[in-house]
Amino acid sequence: MTETEILRRSYAAELEAGDGRTLDGLAVPYGVPADVEDFGKRYRERFEAGAFARATRAPQRLELLVEHRDNGPIDAVGIGTSFEEKTDGLYGSWRIYDGAIGDHVLERVKGGALRGLSVGFRPLGPGRRDEDGTLVRTACHLEEVSLTRSAAYAKALVTSVRSAPDPAELDELVRPLVEDEELEERLRKLGLR
Repeated sequence: MTETEILRRSYAAELEAGDGRTLDGLAVPYGVPADVEDFGKRYRERFEAGAFARATRAPQRLELLVEHRDNGPIDAVGIGTSFEEKTDGLYGSWRIYDGAIGDHVLERVKGGALRGLSVGFRPLGPGRRDEDGTLVRTACHLEEVSLTRSAAYAKALVTSVRSAPDPAELDELVRPLVEDEELEERLRKLGLR
């Protein structure tokens, strides 16, 4: 494994149907061991509280994908509005984009077809090993979050679909953090700028 390779982990999600366009959920559970495989090597892994603390500083840099597809603008279905670290995991909120693709994704979430959340991350350092050999991830860079059909962990939950925040409130969250011209243009097209 090299530093440039993204590792992916999927988590089960219990989704609540709602009328809004914002998804809330547990993106990464902390303290939950799971058997994983990377590059043909199987091992046991768990994430330590604080492993994704950096993600809380700029949630809007991560668009929400479906099944880790990121081949163009049609594959991004929403944008991060917040990440919060709690003792049991990294929680996130994403605003699903308006339009036919976003509507379709919300229907799949409400219908249970998209039941999981999956993260793509890069480990920052080697982590450490527990007494039983479990690899403990202590610091990671969050590269992506996707809605998925299957899951490796049973604890990550999309807990609700709710109404979006007031556009002015969202603008206040995003404005000081956006320095990317392409992202800025997309926000303008969505009416968030």
